[in-house]
Amino acid sequence: MSKSKRGYLLLLLMLVSVTGIAFAGADVFSIEKITILGNNEFMYNDILRLSGLSAGQNILKLDKELAQSRIQIEPHIEVISISTRFPDEVIITVRERKAIAFTEYLSSCIMFDAEGIALEVRDPDEVHGYIEVRGLNMQGFVLGEELLVDEEYRLDALKRVLAEVKAQGLENDISKISVEDANDVRMISDAGLSIRLGQAVEVDKKLRWMKTDQFNQIEAGGVPGELNLTVHTQAVFIPLEN
Repeated sequence: MSKSKRGYLLLLLMLVSVTGIAFAGADVFSIEKITILGNNEFMYNDILRLSGLSAGQNILKLDKELAQSRIQIEPHIEVISISTRFPDEVIITVRERKAIAFTEYLSSCIMFDAEGIALEVRDPDEVHGYIEVRGLNMQGFVLGEELLVDEEYRLDALKRVLAEVKAQGLENDISKISVEDANDVRMISDAGLSIRLGQAVEVDKKLRWMKTDQFNQIEAGGVPGELNLTVHTQAVFIPLEN
């Protein structure tokens, strides 16, 4: 066999080998399993559909940022991470956002979570059971993003309060929060008791008073007045003067 024929045959064998490896690689690195963690309200198939991922796709070509942005089109879902477990598994970890409060804006109510993320728009007659927030001075909103307000410090103060309300399970014990003066945050309990928090500092300690027998007695008494919690070490009830 001449040198030219041997060279041609060698080149042909190399091409066949490379093609075979490519096909084998496509099979080896095909996605076979997609695991979703952290979801409760949202079904597996709903999140999978949003992601755009499916079995058979090449795991080496996985675009994590694109999958994340697709899933987060749903404002109630935050993607914590998207990772791979070679050779064939994709793991999506999510956190579901839950509305805790609302604020009025252009005759509608914007529902948002404890981090100030806008989740949905509702009519005023559809917000019973959620905390009403006043004094934010809304400038606009985008679902899935933080509320747009004229003064960030008001929203910051509100987020600190809501974070503790959520942590202490007081969502159903508070009906209104006002941050018209962010240095003098005020609330109204579900039973109608006025509560003055003052600055949004030591909020965890201030709100713990709402779980005491003293607080329950004040609420049960039905005497109009204000519970002053501006100093976290003491709770002072001040009855309204006749």
